[in-house]
Amino acid sequence: MQQIVRIAGELGVPLWTSSTGRNYGYGGSAPVVNGAIVLSLRRMNRILEIDEQGAYALVEPGVRFFDLYDGIKERGLKLWMSVPDLGWGSVVGNALEHGYGYTADGDHAGAVCGMEVVLADGEVIRTGLGAMENSPLWQRHKRGFGPSLDSLFMQSNFGIVTKMGVWLMPEPETFTTGSVICHRDEDITDLVDTVAPLVLDGTIQGLPLSVSSPEPEGGRVRHDQDTSGMTKQQKLLAAFPPGRWDARVSFYGPQALVRAREEVLRKAVAHIPGVTVELRHYPGDVTADRMHPLDLVPAGIFNMFLLDMMKRHFGDRIGHVDFSPAISFTGAAAARHERMVQTILDEEGLVGGFGWTKIIRRRARPATRPLPESST
Repeated sequence: MQQIVRIAGELGVPLWTSSTGRNYGYGGSAPVVNGAIVLSLRRMNRILEIDEQGAYALVEPGVRFFDLYDGIKERGLKLWMSVPDLGWGSVVGNALEHGYGYTADGDHAGAVCGMEVVLADGEVIRTGLGAMENSPLWQRHKRGFGPSLDSLFMQSNFGIVTKMGVWLMPEPETFTTGSVICHRDEDITDLVDTVAPLVLDGTIQGLPLSVSSPEPEGGRVRHDQDTSGMTKQQKLLAAFPPGRWDARVSFYGPQALVRAREEVLRKAVAHIPGVTVELRHYPGDVTADRMHPLDLVPAGIFNMFLLDMMKRHFGDRIGHVDFSPAISFTGAAAARHERMVQTILDEEGLVGGFGWTKIIRRRARPATRPLPESST
């Protein structure tokens, strides 16, 4: 790797680097610079370390979410990972592109702890405490001495990340997940403004997701129905959760705490007319075959359910383009954004689904993972 990068720099040949090339919604792995050489890291696919006590992994860029999940299970470790909606991509690539999942470590860029990077001249650097030779704390403590460099290599061309530490989540005793479902157009303001304080104070855990599902002409259909001959909007919403608005929420931990958090949520949203709180309860060691398919992602279990549903209703020749703006965590901003997007889609004769992942002003997480007794 170092020699390739060094020679390319000396000859002025641009390198176009990809981890697994699965970033389809945001443009894919095809180079946008003429004369570029594609540097695929797919075969750099080793899981170098998984530490159960410290709840972290050290992986190469070709490691997919599929692979990391299997690696955890094969070792019999009581750990959860965070996954995006589609699990076929790279753990490293997703984090470097500011990707998101939905567990407590759902901010994937924020869960990075330590990188190995090849710079443009072929030099290798290790961020954080990895700069110290044989440091046992590289994946446990985010900061080294001096400036923190990790963000320089996210969404940038300053270096090629060849190893990355990622924080994992201890397997909870139990978890509950499901939806707060509202049915009127005007409910979005009340729903977001009610849920927001519960996210900010930590009652709702992980990264909640609110989905907009405008009622289509001809009515809504279930994901398991035959949608042949139906409208594009009906086909699209067949893959979506129920309701005009659906806020997915999750709670993790000891059963008593989970039940208490659930009760706080139910009381908070009870004033919204016609609201439904639909929750499902699981033990922390639940397997995918015992779960509702919509609950796999908040449980950190990789899957392809969303894409499978799109193919079922639209056929194999389907594509998608994603656009991810940042808006304020308020009901008014959500309502304004939904109207704007829906207007544009209608004008262009397009259909689209969109939702809001609530990540604004998340409570700060500790910068250090538990240390083994021999290191304290």
